[in-house]
Amino acid sequence: MDKNKKSVIVLVGSSAEKNSNTGKLCVTFLDELKKSAYSQGSLIQSEILYPSDWNIMPCRSCGTCFRKGFCPLDQKDGMAMLKNKIRKSDGIIFASPVYAAAVSGDMKILVDRLAGWLHTMPLIGKTAGVFSTADSNNGDAVTSYLNKMVGLMGASIVISQNVFIHFGTLLLKDDELLNSVLKEGAVKFWEGMGGKLEYNLEQEEYFHIQNLRFHKLLEIEQQYPGLSFGEKRIWEEQGYFKYNSLQEVIREKNI
Repeated sequence: MDKNKKSVIVLVGSSAEKNSNTGKLCVTFLDELKKSAYSQGSLIQSEILYPSDWNIMPCRSCGTCFRKGFCPLDQKDGMAMLKNKIRKSDGIIFASPVYAAAVSGDMKILVDRLAGWLHTMPLIGKTAGVFSTADSNNGDAVTSYLNKMVGLMGASIVISQNVFIHFGTLLLKDDELLNSVLKEGAVKFWEGMGGKLEYNLEQEEYFHIQNLRFHKLLEIEQQYPGLSFGEKRIWEEQGYFKYNSLQEVIREKNI
């Protein structure tokens, strides 16, 4: 791990893309994050990806990701590329505007295509942030949903923030309260990528439940040669079988 250079992937689920308030919010946050890193003599390499960049198809509900551990659509659209970028990053930001009291359709398609990760927790050791923007309400519904999904994937969420954009008013960089929140969040995000990870009790319990589940599947495979469970294989490849808790994974892998 290069402590002097970190990579951050930002996933903005807005069809307005670069012109969106959500995108502008993420750019402002990245500016603060880069300042925080620079003050420590380090650099941030960032990439903001919009729906036209990831260009993925909706989930077909075939269940292959759960049964066999892979998605058959990944080689037909941009999802394989996107997953690879996320895996290689040190930090990830999920950001969505509020559309009809929920995440945007683009963000929902993205999360649906990452559904297999909800069981195998491949994002353990990665720092994450969640943002939503709204004209008037339901921002909490978006951040709550994304917090749950990203948390179950294993990431350490250090900032979760909704910003109200009053009926189209552009984000103002001189908004003292907003800047204060983003600056504080940027410091926590940088510290997280440096190893100061925070996990909640729900994530610890979920890791324990999944570990027990995959140990049971391992026993079944041993009893019935030829039977194979894709998710169990991924859990094993990630090296999680030898750990009893999420904290053990973090501590012993020295993430």
